[in-house]
Amino acid sequence: MILKLSLKNIKKCLNDYSIYFITLTVAVSLSYIFNLIPYQPFMNEFSQTASKDIIMLLAKMSLPITFIVAGLALYSNNFLLKRRSREIGIYLILGTKYSYIHLMLLFETLFISIISFFVGIGIGVGLSRIFDLLIVNLLGLETVETSVVFAFPAIRETLKTFGLIFLLIAVLNYFVISRAKLIDMVNSSGESIIKRKIKNNIFVQLVVFILSVLGIIYFYIALSSPNVDLSEKTTVAAMLVGMISHLLFFISGSGVVSYIVSRNKRILYKGINLFTLKQITNKISKNGIMLGIITMIMTITMIMLNMGFSSRIWVEENLKYTAPYSVSVSGVEPGDPTSEVINILEENGYSIKDFNSFKLYNSEYLLEEFINVNKIDSLKDEYKYSMNMSVKVIRLSDYNKCREMIGSEHVKLGSNEAGVIISDDILPAFSIKDSIILSGNKLSISKNSIYNEPVNDARGLTGYAVTIIADDSVVDSAQNKMSFSTSLAINTNEKFIEKNTQNLSSEIYTVVSENNGGHKVVIQNDMRDYNLQHASIIIFAGLFIGLLLLIVCASILSLQQMAEITENKKGYEIIKKIGVKNKNANASISRQILTYFIIPLIVASVHSVFGTVAYSNYSLLTVNSDIFIQSILTSLGVIAFVFFVYITFTYRRCKKYIGE
Repeated sequence: MILKLSLKNIKKCLNDYSIYFITLTVAVSLSYIFNLIPYQPFMNEFSQTASKDIIMLLAKMSLPITFIVAGLALYSNNFLLKRRSREIGIYLILGTKYSYIHLMLLFETLFISIISFFVGIGIGVGLSRIFDLLIVNLLGLETVETSVVFAFPAIRETLKTFGLIFLLIAVLNYFVISRAKLIDMVNSSGESIIKRKIKNNIFVQLVVFILSVLGIIYFYIALSSPNVDLSEKTTVAAMLVGMISHLLFFISGSGVVSYIVSRNKRILYKGINLFTLKQITNKISKNGIMLGIITMIMTITMIMLNMGFSSRIWVEENLKYTAPYSVSVSGVEPGDPTSEVINILEENGYSIKDFNSFKLYNSEYLLEEFINVNKIDSLKDEYKYSMNMSVKVIRLSDYNKCREMIGSEHVKLGSNEAGVIISDDILPAFSIKDSIILSGNKLSISKNSIYNEPVNDARGLTGYAVTIIADDSVVDSAQNKMSFSTSLAINTNEKFIEKNTQNLSSEIYTVVSENNGGHKVVIQNDMRDYNLQHASIIIFAGLFIGLLLLIVCASILSLQQMAEITENKKGYEIIKKIGVKNKNANASISRQILTYFIIPLIVASVHSVFGTVAYSNYSLLTVNSDIFIQSILTSLGVIAFVFFVYITFTYRRCKKYIGE
C-alpha cells in the first residue's frame, strides 16, 4: 500500500520533483566524470610522481564536492517538503501513522534518487569523452588514446557519495515531519500568511549603500596590486572589508534603487511596474544576505573557470620564459659541463639540435641603477630585495646564439653601443641609462636596444632581471677585470616530454654538481611536468567544483523564485481580478526572475575580474590581456548557458504555480 501510494505521489508531484531530479542528475553526471579522471589515458602524460600527486589531490577534492552536492540536495528537498506540507498534514488527519508517512517519503526519495543516479551515470558516460577532450585541449596534451567512458571504481565512488546524500535526506525528512505541528501543516498552502513589513529609512540606506560601494572600491584597489599577497594581514583585512561591504551592498541597494525609481512617476505607474518593482525590492530586501552569499559563490566559480580556461596558455607561455631550451645550466664556476651533459643526452637517445656554452660576467653596475626609485613599489618583492645584485654582461654573439635557438632574429649594435635585456617584471620600473662604461669604453644605450624576448630561463641563464649586451671585442677587453660563470643551453631534436625522465634528470644534476659553484639546472620536461601538474589541479577544480557551485547558485535562485511566487500567489489573483491580463502578469514574472538572476551575475562578473587578477599575481599564473579577456568571455558563456536553462525552467514553473 505504501509503495503504491509513493509511486502515485511521484506521478502526481512530478512537476515539483523536476527541479530536484534535474539537480541531482546533473550532480551525479559531474561527479561520475570527476571520479573517472584517474582512469583516463591523458594521466599517462604526467610523470609517475605527478600522477600520484594529482590522484591524491583529486581524492581530497572529492570531499568538498560531496558537501556541495549534499547541501544542494538538502536545499531542494526542503523546498519540496514546504510545497507538500499541506498534503502531508491531510494524510495525518485521515489517520495515517507518522511511521507510514516517513516510509512513504523514504520510498519517494529512493525512487527519484535511483532514477537520477542511473540517468546521471548515463549522461556522465555520454559526456565523459567531451570532458576528456576538453581537459586534454586545456592542458595542451597530445594523447590520442580513446577516452575511458566506463569504470566500475568511478561508479562505486559516485554511489558512495549519493548513498550518503540519500541517507541525509531521509534523516532530514524524518526530523522535519516529526517536529512539525499538524495545525501548521494543514494551514500551509505554500503562501506567506503574515507579510513582513520592514520600515526603511532611505537616509540610512543611502549612507550604508555609499559606504558599501567605498568598501568594495577599497577591496578592488587592494587586490589590484601586482605584489598582492593573499595571506598577508592587510590583504585579509581588505578581503574582510570587501565581504562585509558586499553584503551591505545587497541589503541596502534594493531600498536605494526602489527610492530612485519611485521618484519617476511616468515609469512607476506604467502598466503594472509598481507591482513588479515592489515584488523585486521585497525579494531582494528579504533575501539580501542570501543573494550576497550566492554572489560570493558565483565570484569564486567565475575565478575558477577563468583560471581553468586560461591554464593551457599559461603552461605554454610559462615554458617560454622559464624553460625555453631542452636543458639549460647556469651559474657554473669554475668548469664547463657541456661535454658531460651532451654525452648523457646522447646516451639516453637524444640527438643534439644545437647548443650554446657561454660566459656571463659580473659588471660593476648594480640592479638599482637601472630602476626608477619612484616606481620601485610596482616591483615584486624578490626584485626589491635584490637591488644590490651585480648586473651581468653577455657577449653579443652569445646573446644572438640564444635568440637563434628560440627562433628569433639576430640583433645588431652600433659602434660604441650597448644593449640591455630586461624581464617583463622589471619593465614597469625600468629606468634607461644614457650610457655605461666597460673597461674604459663608453657605450650608449638607446630605446631601440632594449630587449625582453624569452631567451632566459627560470634560474638566470642569461642573467637576472637586467643584463648588459656588449660587442664581443668590448667584453674580451674587459673580461680580465670581471668574474664570470658559465651557462649552457641545449636543444634536442626529439621532444623532451617522455614520461619517465627522473633518471635522466638525476644524471644531469649529478654531473653538473661535480663542477663546484652555485649551479642551476632547468630541464624543460621537469618544468613542463610541474606546470601541467599545477594547471591540471586548477582545471579540475574550475571545471568540476566550479560547475557544481554554478549549479548550486542557479538552483538556489530558481528555488527561491518559485517559493516567492508561490507565497505571493494571492497577489497575482488580485491583479488578475482587477483586469490585468495574463500576458502582463507573465511579463511581470519574467522581469522579476531575470532581475533576480542577472544582478548576482553582473556583480559576480565584476568581482571575478579583480579576483582573477589578484590570484594570477599571487600564484604567478599570469597570461596576457587577450587571453585573460578570452577566458572571462568563455566563462561568461558557460554561465550564461546554465542560467538560460534555469531561467527558462523557473519561468515555466512559476507560470504553472500561478495558474494552479
